[in-house]
Amino acid sequence: MQDKFHKIFLSLNSFSRVSILVLASILLAIVLRFLMLRVVYQLLKRSYPKLADSLRTRLEIPLLVFFPILLFNFLIHGNKDIQYYDQINHLIRICFIISAAVFTIAIANILEDMLYVHLELQQNDQGEVKRIKSQVSFIKKILVMFIAVIAVALVLMSFEKVRELGTSILASAGIVGVILGFAAQKSIANLLAGVEIAFNHSLKIDDFVVVEKEYGRVEEINLTSVVVKLWDQRRMILPITYFTDKPFENWTRSTSQVTVSIFMYLDYRIPVQEIRERYLQIVKESSLWDGKNAKFIITDFSEKTIQVRATASASDPDKAFELRADLREKLLEFINLKFPEFLPRVRLDGVE
Repeated sequence: MQDKFHKIFLSLNSFSRVSILVLASILLAIVLRFLMLRVVYQLLKRSYPKLADSLRTRLEIPLLVFFPILLFNFLIHGNKDIQYYDQINHLIRICFIISAAVFTIAIANILEDMLYVHLELQQNDQGEVKRIKSQVSFIKKILVMFIAVIAVALVLMSFEKVRELGTSILASAGIVGVILGFAAQKSIANLLAGVEIAFNHSLKIDDFVVVEKEYGRVEEINLTSVVVKLWDQRRMILPITYFTDKPFENWTRSTSQVTVSIFMYLDYRIPVQEIRERYLQIVKESSLWDGKNAKFIITDFSEKTIQVRATASASDPDKAFELRADLREKLLEFINLKFPEFLPRVRLDGVE
């Protein structure tokens, strides 16, 4: 029976045989991919649910591309008498290189996810976690770029004319190297700036920064740019060299805790101790306060008023912004209700 089907298959024209091989490769790949992901997911979902989800999500499409090409490459080698075999084999080789690159990038993403899960389980210091995440993310992006360059080079070198061109280019490599060096100077500077930022801890993902007089959170650190999400949901995209060439404020470099200050100008006669007690009570009642720092002190005198500074701490800049607004409002309300006569005012003395 098997010989009969084989003879029937060999009697078909080249187009039909290739079509059958493609269809068989796709069907076998779908079944193989389903079984593989199913088994791996079932084995990992109880002990490592996040890793199981990562494997299923990251490998679903790469395997759907990689397995059919791998199987077709295996099947086509047994049918070398097919018309245009060399051209088909070359096309399969190119597809295999691309799919292998995609699959390798997926593996890199899975390793990144595994490291993140490990960090969340082992590290209590969120600042350290963010620092390591930023470094890993940058290294992965360089690795992805390297894989892409290698894949493109292998695809191009699979063409005979390109290989001949490569030999000619090597003969004049000195001149070409100088030209490319000048052309890529800015890109290399960006890459080096990214390496510096990743390992000197000056900037991390989720850091709160002030750049160009705008306040926001670092959303992405790419190879050549940094995306800052501003307080009003806009995105500011800056070249990565900005953070090595210009000064900027990083509110969360060593810790996410932020202390907010409220300045008020009051009359000399105001009972400071009573205001202080009420302020500290307001702070303690706020769910935004982290329970660490809270003070109410006189910081300056002027010829007409005293300057007082009320401070309180919050666990992160977002909460700090809300805490300052809440404290400012409630403190002003209390003074207006109980001591309105001690708010600053302009006094005019009549002259007879």
